[in-house]
Amino acid sequence: MRKLLAFSLILLLALSGCAVFDRIDAESQSKIPAEHALFFDDFQTDSRYWKTWEDENGSIQIKNGFLYFLLEKPNFDYWSLTGNTYWNTITAVDSEFIAGPKNNTFGVVCRFQDPTNFYQFVISDDGYGGIIRVQNGKYTNLAATDGLVYGEMIHKDGGKNLIRADCIDDQLRLVVNQQVLAEAQDSAFSQGKVGLIAGTSETGKLTLSFDNFTVVKP
Repeated sequence: MRKLLAFSLILLLALSGCAVFDRIDAESQSKIPAEHALFFDDFQTDSRYWKTWEDENGSIQIKNGFLYFLLEKPNFDYWSLTGNTYWNTITAVDSEFIAGPKNNTFGVVCRFQDPTNFYQFVISDDGYGGIIRVQNGKYTNLAATDGLVYGEMIHKDGGKNLIRADCIDDQLRLVVNQQVLAEAQDSAFSQGKVGLIAGTSETGKLTLSFDNFTVVKP
C-alpha cells in the first residue's frame, strides 16, 4: 500500500511576482496555472522520463509509487534525470532516508549539462545541506566555504524532507521543509536538465525514496 506523507507538501513560490502554489501532490496539480506547470511525476507508473538501472553497485528503480535509490558504491554520485531542458525553474520533491550510512547526500539536480557540469541541492540524514556546483568535474560549495551547513529544519534519522531547489537567473536557493537552508549567486550554468541525485562516502547500502517530483516556472 502506498505510504501516506506525514507532513504537508506546501510549495511557497513568492519569487518573481509568482502566486502561491499550495500543494505538490498529484490531486492538486490542476491548481497550478498552466503557464507555470512544467513537469510532475508521482511515480505511480514506470516512466520513460527517468533513467533507471541496476548493476553490482546498486540500482535506481520505480516501484510501489516511489523512485528508489539503492546505492552500494561509496564516494560516487548517482543521478536520474528527466529528459527536458529548462531555464528558470523551481523544483521540489519529497524525500525519505530509509537505511544505510549516515554520511550521505541526496537531493535535486538543476541545470545539468553533462556528468561533469551541473548544480546539486542536497541534504544529509545527519542534518547538513548545501548548494554544490560541479564544473568540469570540480566540486565547489557555493553557500559556505567550510563545508555543508547544519539545518535544524532537516528531519533526521529517517525522517521525510521536502527539498526545494530554486534556480532563477543567477540566484540559487535551497529550501528544506519550507525554510531556507542555503543561498548563493552563480552564473556558470543558465539552463539544463533537472533530476535527483544521491551518494554516500561510507560503505554500506544506502536506500532512499523520492516522491511527488514537481518542476514549475517562477
